Amino acid sequence: MEIANRIKNHPRWESDFAAKMPDVVKAGDEQIQAEWIFQQAACWPDTTRSLKGDEYKRFNHSTWHYINLIDYLNPNESNGIDTSSVNLEMQPPANPDDVYRMNAVQAIQYAQSKIADSATSKEDDALMLCWLLHVYSDIHQPLHTTALFSKTLLRKGCRGGNSVYTKQGRNLHSLWDGLLGKDNKYQACHNQAVRMLNDANLASLGNRGAMVTDAESVCRDSNVCCKEFAYATEVRAHLQRLEENGETKIVAVDLSDLYLKRAGTVAEQQASRAGWRLAKLLSQ
Repeated sequence: MEIANRIKNHPRWESDFAAKMPDVVKAGDEQIQAEWIFQQAACWPDTTRSLKGDEYKRFNHSTWHYINLIDYLNPNESNGIDTSSVNLEMQPPANPDDVYRMNAVQAIQYAQSKIADSATSKEDDALMLCWLLHVYSDIHQPLHTTALFSKTLLRKGCRGGNSVYTKQGRNLHSLWDGLLGKDNKYQACHNQAVRMLNDANLASLGNRGAMVTDAESVCRDSNVCCKEFAYATEVRAHLQRLEENGETKIVAVDLSDLYLKRAGTVAEQQASRAGWRLAKLLSQ
């Protein structure tokens, strides 16, 4: 309840929370309303992309959602690929003017420091709680942590799979975003969370995952997961064939049923880890 009450100090509380609360939630008890506020807060940073003017500049931080740890399509061809512009720093910048260019790991630690600082205003505390909930969850989606680079097709990186088109959807990133389902209404999300909590294997996995909560370690775990499952053999092989054949544009990869099934399992496991880890962070 405490976290939900603090989020009510959000500078856009009336427009982005109170005005959007569904009638079924308004009619519910304090616990139901707090759960919905939690859900809305975790999604709120994505909504800032549609803001205009000064509010866009104040609230939208596009680089905070990801970090592009480097993965080479062909490890023996890393020479000659310029990755110098990729922000791989793991600590927030000392210069306050640089916080707008932070990556996800930096943003998480920045949000944690602001939340822990008694001098932080109530409005900024609510904002940072939203960003912590959102970005900490984001880095459990493997493609928010890693980008493939290659000499021809991916000289500037694949942007976390956004440039890797798939026949099963727009691209690899959006496919992984949708693996847990696309119904974001309160009851659907509640039911899925309850189901996962009641799954003994997922609960055990999440509980073990909560032994490690620092942003850098979580990010590196997700990076390993990305290389093993998201950029699995069939994705790499497809892109390597395109390069070998001299293609200059990426042709959509046709993912196998086995890939999709494994990806769905991994997505649930990562979501469980994220939930248990967030619970531990917030309890502290």
